[in-house]
Amino acid sequence: MFSKGLIFAISTFLCLIRANEKQSNILIDELYQDKLWVLEKSTDDSLKIYSKKINGINLMAFRVNKTVTIDPLEIINVVSDVDNYANFISNSKNLKTEKLDQNDGSLRAYQHIKISLPFFSDRDYFFKMIANKEALYNDKLIEWSLIELERINEIDMSIKDKNATYLDYGAGMWLSRPVGEEKFDISYRLIMDPGGYIPDLLVEMINEVALISLFKDVLKEARSRKLNY
Repeated sequence: MFSKGLIFAISTFLCLIRANEKQSNILIDELYQDKLWVLEKSTDDSLKIYSKKINGINLMAFRVNKTVTIDPLEIINVVSDVDNYANFISNSKNLKTEKLDQNDGSLRAYQHIKISLPFFSDRDYFFKMIANKEALYNDKLIEWSLIELERINEIDMSIKDKNATYLDYGAGMWLSRPVGEEKFDISYRLIMDPGGYIPDLLVEMINEVALISLFKDVLKEARSRKLNY
C-alpha cells in the first residue's frame, strides 16, 4: 500500500500540472480575443502596436498587426522552422534554440537567451508550439506556451543551463485575417514574464521590443522564401 504522504504528494503534483495547463489556456484565450486591445502607436512602416491588461495578471499583453500580401502558410513555415532561427532572427547571436521533438503539427523546443547586462542572469525556457494549418486563411496560425520545469523529463533537462533564470509564464500566437484579394492582416500577440526582479515598466518595454523585432524578422524571412521559389 502507498503511504498517505506519497498519495498526497502525487495528488498535489497532478493538481499543479492541471492548474498550469489551465493557466496556459487562459493566456491563449485572452490573447485570441479581440476585445480590450488599446492602440498604442502606429509606425512609419505600417505596424500597429496594441496593449491589453488581462484581469488577475500583473502583466501587459502586446500585439502587433500589419496588412501584407504574404501567404499565411509561409508564416507557419517560418515560425515553426526553429532549426533555422539562427539564420533569420536578428538577435540570434544571443539566442540558442534546440528542438526536442516534433509530430503532427506540434513541437517542443528549448531556448536560451544570453543577457549581456551586468547583474542580470541569462534566461531559458522550454516551450510547446502548435501549428493550425486547417485554419490558414481566417484564424489562428500558430500558438505557443511555456512549459513548467516539473513537466520536463530528465533527458531533456540535461541541456538546461543551471545558472539561467527559468521562465515558465508566457504564451504567444500568430493570427491571419483576410482583408482583400491576396491580402491578410497578420498579427502576433505575446504575454511573457521575463523573470527576476525587473520593474513593470521595463518588463513592458522588453516585451514590446521583442514582439516587434520577431514580427519583422518573420515577415522578412517569409517574403524572402516566397521570392526564392
